[in-house]
Amino acid sequence: MVWIKDREQARSNMLFDSDRGVGNRLYSDNTGYEDNEPTSLTSFNSNGFSLGSSVGSNQNNINFVSWTFREAPEFFDVVSYTGDGTSGRQINHDLGAEPGMVILKKTDSSSDWYVWHR
Repeated sequence: MVWIKDREQARSNMLFDSDRGVGNRLYSDNTGYEDNEPTSLTSFNSNGFSLGSSVGSNQNNINFVSWTFREAPEFFDVVSYTGDGTSGRQINHDLGAEPGMVILKKTDSSSDWYVWHR
């Protein structure tokens, strides 16, 4: 997962992850749904990531900050699933341990973010 934020202008925080694919972004500071910007994050690499020409992630002479999280046992995992309305439904993950924090966001329509932390 890559989290990118413009440090100089009032722009949304953008979240990208390899599960949903390059260019597919969510905004951590609003309820909007996933959208695709093919000129933003263009690839996930073994040593980082690559950017295109999007002003939201790579504008000339603007300072940005990014945080990168790699999937790792007992640390971090990204899971996509389709809801079915079943109460008590179990969602599988690859952490190999009980999660200490879960963040949920609907990606196909506007919705709040939901966070659980032990």
